[in-house]
Amino acid sequence: MRRLLLSLPIFLPMLSLACRTDGKSDAVQAAIEGFQSDADLDADGFLAGEDCNDQDAAINAGAEEVCDGVDNDCDGEIDEGVTDTSYADLDGDGFGDPGAPVEGCGPVEGAVTADGDCDDADPEVFPGAPERCDGLDQDCDGSIDEDVISVWYADLDEDGFGDPGAPIDSCDPEGSVSAEAGDCDDASAARYPGAEEVCDELDNDCDGEVDEDAANTYYADRDGDGYGLLGETTAACVAPAGYTETPGDCDDSATAVNPGAEEVCDTQDNDCDGDIDEDLGSTTYADADGDGYGDAATAVTGCETPAGNVAAAGDCDDRATAINPGAAEVCDGQDNDCDALIDDADPSVGGGLGTWYADGDRDGYGAGAATRACAAPAGSVSADGDCDDAVAAINPGASEVCDAQDNDCDALIDDADPSLDAATTTAYLTDADLDGYGAAGSAAVRSCEPGPGAASLGGDCDDSDASVNPAAAESCDGYDEDCDGAADEGAVCPCAVVPDPADPLHVYQLCTTAASWPTARDACRADGYELVTLNNSAENTFVDGVADTYTTGKWWTGFNDRASEGSWVWVSGQASSYAPWAAGEPNNGGGDEDCGQINRFHPALTWNDEPCSTPFPYICEAGD
Repeated sequence: MRRLLLSLPIFLPMLSLACRTDGKSDAVQAAIEGFQSDADLDADGFLAGEDCNDQDAAINAGAEEVCDGVDNDCDGEIDEGVTDTSYADLDGDGFGDPGAPVEGCGPVEGAVTADGDCDDADPEVFPGAPERCDGLDQDCDGSIDEDVISVWYADLDEDGFGDPGAPIDSCDPEGSVSAEAGDCDDASAARYPGAEEVCDELDNDCDGEVDEDAANTYYADRDGDGYGLLGETTAACVAPAGYTETPGDCDDSATAVNPGAEEVCDTQDNDCDGDIDEDLGSTTYADADGDGYGDAATAVTGCETPAGNVAAAGDCDDRATAINPGAAEVCDGQDNDCDALIDDADPSVGGGLGTWYADGDRDGYGAGAATRACAAPAGSVSADGDCDDAVAAINPGASEVCDAQDNDCDALIDDADPSLDAATTTAYLTDADLDGYGAAGSAAVRSCEPGPGAASLGGDCDDSDASVNPAAAESCDGYDEDCDGAADEGAVCPCAVVPDPADPLHVYQLCTTAASWPTARDACRADGYELVTLNNSAENTFVDGVADTYTTGKWWTGFNDRASEGSWVWVSGQASSYAPWAAGEPNNGGGDEDCGQINRFHPALTWNDEPCSTPFPYICEAGD
């Protein structure tokens, strides 16, 4: 009972009183009334000599320190290692001053856990804040007004177009400027792209041409009759000497010949209408077949009878000499004497009877015994020799086609018949890889049946690889799997693919996700590409222009001197005599600039060296 009471310090005053009044032992009395170093009054397993608070079982040398303003573990320090660090946020923008840390238990009023504020007196200045054009670093990244700078052009005449030779990089340019370039005379507000071209011997619309579209068309008029030749023109603002604005003269050497002249009987086309002496003289008729009778529809009235014309009309077929009003009717299915009666219907018919054969399948070829008549009896034809008069597609006049039958009745079938209609055959191409597509450009063999290793479909651009053909799916590897003349089209690559205009199989990938140079190189190679190699000024200009459409920032290329400082080579190990470095570059700034990139912050099209670990967008190349 006494031990239990000693283990409960909360009852100590009461126990002290009870012991004094109840005759407790001297040892117990001493422990209660005075301090003893070997006592454990709070029963926490630590004696009073080593326990810094023997009245609280939660405080002892083995306790865990907590953030409560008390030395819980009796090591002489309070709240060590358990406080939180926050930073004073005077402007309340959620980011604190890194130079004003505050230690405490839990949140501290007026402080935040995020630091990095480069101006804690301005709530619009903090990491990630939008940059404005004001000469201040709003986003605390060490750069001022980045991302808001644009290219402007001096526009001295204030016509809305600037001088392309006077670019200005600024976010707030001063003076007369324009975002549009193209002015060919920045001292004249009347000359700019889109201006109306007028006759003033100046290039008003800045398209490189003078007075185009504004000039009039004039026609050469050598005879001075006011009418010119259509085939001889000039463009001018005022009619030159010897020219007129009215065309249509058919003889520019004769003043009396022009569209306004009167036609006279002189074997000339006086009025330039294409007819000579029209409506003058007697009427005759063209006799094309020379049988003495002309076609009434060809009547011509003129001063002279044209060659081949006759006075008699009535020829009902001026293409046949034997057909005219004076000819004899014969049995030929025509109106020979132009009396509107034909063959047997004409009482004057004589001779020319035909031989006819029954044509059971109505294919124009008959079979069996012949019948003679002027007109073919019903169901009869003049040609015989049909080897199957029950099938209209089989007869001597039919074309032999691929159908395993003797279509033309010559006893030869399909490929065995030299007269086989090639249009019914199939063109087969060599298909070495057996993918169902013949090699592009290979000679076709036409036949009814294919031979081994042949295909009717063509267009295979690699007949040694069955995975390459017009039906194959394109993949990101720098090759043309679907044989359409372009590589990696159809958004199959992780980055934008741009083909070389001169060679669609030479393509570039422009990856706008920034990466270190080694990471960019490996990403290009994973797609069958390499970091870009810029061989000459034309390629540099093209790639630089394409890159500008995505971002005008810096881009990694394959140029580097990682293997040997100062020995710049492409990623393939190839050296280059073409290297348009920016002024003062490469300078190996900081001693670790070993990788090259298109430098967007120097004059256009120049290069710069950077640390290879710096992340930039990068350009891959395949097919070079």
